[in-house]
Amino acid sequence: MCFPPTVEVKQVMGLKYLVNFFGGLFILCVMAWIIVTFVNYPEIKNLPLYTFSTVSRIIITLLISVAWGVSFGILAATNKAASLILTPFIDLLQSIPILGYFPMVIGFLFALGPLGIELSVIVLLFTFYILRGVRGHSRYPNKCCGVGQRLRR
Repeated sequence: MCFPPTVEVKQVMGLKYLVNFFGGLFILCVMAWIIVTFVNYPEIKNLPLYTFSTVSRIIITLLISVAWGVSFGILAATNKAASLILTPFIDLLQSIPILGYFPMVIGFLFALGPLGIELSVIVLLFTFYILRGVRGHSRYPNKCCGVGQRLRR
């Protein structure tokens, strides 16, 4: 027989997750300190800074795309007119290959300097997250609705 996990099991799983997370974070900080302290090459010495900037770009982009996706989903689910306008617009954006607008985004935003480079990375990651998320959730809507209807019975 399979029993649902008890509160104690959930607490242990949460504790294991926290120990693994903070243990990995500690190891990462120790490695960054070793690199910064003992390495004399400037390219390698700046590696923790580059890693932090990359991770921060990804986190910022992920937060923006989740906020946009949730707001788009709520708007499309609650407003029929918005759904009729926004859904074909997203389908149109999905049909354009990334190489079609990638050079324009890079060319326009790189002209703004270092901030433009950061913005271009965030814009391209945002489009990737959004289009993959929308494409992943819009493939099988009828099957998902059928499952929900069967579960209600």
